[in-house]
Amino acid sequence: MWMVLLYGVATFMETGVGVWMFGRMFPERKSSSEYRWAKMILLTLLILTTYTMHRAYGQEYIYEKFFFIVVYAGVMISDAILYKYRDFFRINKKTEKIILFSYISIMLTWQYWVSYVSFGIIAIANLYLPFFLLLFYKCDFIQAYLWEVLYLVNIGLAKILYIYIIGMIKHRRIENFLFSKSVHFYAGVVYLLIFYVLFLIIQKNFCVEKWLKDLLTDCKKMILFVALSECSILYFLLTMNWGYIENRELIISFGVISGIALILLFVLARFWAKSIYTEKNILEVRNNVIASQYEELNESYKKYRCLIHDERHMMDYIEECIGTGNFSEAQKIIKKSRNKFSERYYWTGITVLDNVISIEKRKMDNMNIEFHIETDVTDIVMEDIDIIILLENLFDNAIEAVEKCANKKEIKFSIKNINSMLVLKLWNSSCKKPKVKKERFVTDKHDSKGHGWGLESVKYIVKKYDGIIEFEYTEMFFQTVIMIEGE
Repeated sequence: MWMVLLYGVATFMETGVGVWMFGRMFPERKSSSEYRWAKMILLTLLILTTYTMHRAYGQEYIYEKFFFIVVYAGVMISDAILYKYRDFFRINKKTEKIILFSYISIMLTWQYWVSYVSFGIIAIANLYLPFFLLLFYKCDFIQAYLWEVLYLVNIGLAKILYIYIIGMIKHRRIENFLFSKSVHFYAGVVYLLIFYVLFLIIQKNFCVEKWLKDLLTDCKKMILFVALSECSILYFLLTMNWGYIENRELIISFGVISGIALILLFVLARFWAKSIYTEKNILEVRNNVIASQYEELNESYKKYRCLIHDERHMMDYIEECIGTGNFSEAQKIIKKSRNKFSERYYWTGITVLDNVISIEKRKMDNMNIEFHIETDVTDIVMEDIDIIILLENLFDNAIEAVEKCANKKEIKFSIKNINSMLVLKLWNSSCKKPKVKKERFVTDKHDSKGHGWGLESVKYIVKKYDGIIEFEYTEMFFQTVIMIEGE
């Protein structure tokens, strides 16, 4: 009994750690209605495998097949009714998630009790979990599948090492661990629990999810290659010897798994260092923007101190004109003073947007850049500091590109709320096609150190809010389109 409970705890931890890490890479869906098909498949798989496992390992009675058919039909009909009348029968999404996760964990515990390592289950990514992840997290099926295979195959390699060590000590065959439900040791569960704890420690210290999400998003082919390679190695280790385990097999497996661990640690360290370098540069960009804002604020403060000082003298002069009856001169001075306050400060009605646009508009005026703006926005979706940094970087890049043009100098800016989505477009004329290296725009300045990270900072902010960013460019223009879903 205790052995079964320990296996349940280990399975719960294995499944839970995998889902938890995936949840740190991909945020939860606000609504799963468009992925109801994934839920239908998941429920079908759970009920079908429950029936097949019961049939394989339990005594079957004639009525049980009809019982499972009725249960399946009842579950599907109930789900359809609840969806149709979801405004009246609202099920808490968190509760639904916990119920499905618990059911999956129970089924996987059953599977692991039968087979300590199952290559087939690894190849199909635990069968249930890709659909579970697709249902509750903002990802596609390929990302969910690749993550589960990669996660499970590395756990499988760790289990192989245990099989060879215990198999040699207890004088067992590999097949005893793969096809026999009678070979169970407390050491096997404790070993897995220690492994999962170490896995969590590595994740906490190296922030694996930060760069792993980028790999699952942009480098699916590479992840697929790594997963296939590790699966091939696992299959080789599983089929290397069907006799009793000896020192030779243990040495080979230990060497292979150690080599894989070293390679993974090297890759982990490399991406961790790259992540630190990227964050350092993005932070530098953010600091530069904040410093620029401070300088602009300081200049505005000086400017308005001068205006207040000048206004005091002007009021004295107007008072003198009125006192002497020279009203035409007073009127003339008042008209001239209005020109000092003719600069436009109201663009959207949102203070932070108006301030940034006004700052950038002054830069454009100094360079004789034609500026067009369209606004229909009531909610900027993002935090103030993020919208400031995003717009400052976009405008600075646009102004820098337009400044190099000899003829047409033009920038067009549009920001609108369409339903609950913020849609932002910035278009600028250009005289040169931008350089792109490894999906990153690079500067053509001679002093390139510290430059070229503006758009990377913009991408970082858009990704933070699970938005979409698109670039369109030729030798004549450059356009950035950003779409971010609101709450």
